[in-house]
Amino acid sequence: MHQVIAANATLAESRVGSSASRGNDNRCDTLRKKLEGVVEAEVHSAFELSDAQLHDLVQRLEKKTGRKVRAQVSVDRELIGGVKIVLGDKVIDGSARAQLGALEAALKA
Repeated sequence: MHQVIAANATLAESRVGSSASRGNDNRCDTLRKKLEGVVEAEVHSAFELSDAQLHDLVQRLEKKTGRKVRAQVSVDRELIGGVKIVLGDKVIDGSARAQLGALEAALKA
C-alpha cells in the first residue's frame, strides 16, 4: 500500500511540476515577446482571409501599435461579416454582429 501511495505522490508531483513548468514557459515566452516588441493578435474573421488581406491587416496593426504583430487567424461565421481582433487586452470589433448589436441598443434607448 505504501508503494501505491508513493507512486501516486510521485505522479502528482510530476504533474504539478510539468504544469508549473508550462506556466514558467508561457511567462518566459510572453516576456521574450514583450522585450522583442512582438504582440500576439487573435483575428476572428467571418470568412477566410486571403494572404493579401492578412498581410494588409497585420501591417495596419503594426503601424497602429508600433510593434511587430503575430496574427493567429480563425473563422467565426457568427460574426456575420468583418473581423474581431483581440490585441493584448484590447478588442477591436469591426464585425457586422457588433454593429447590429450597437444599432439595436441605440434603437432601444
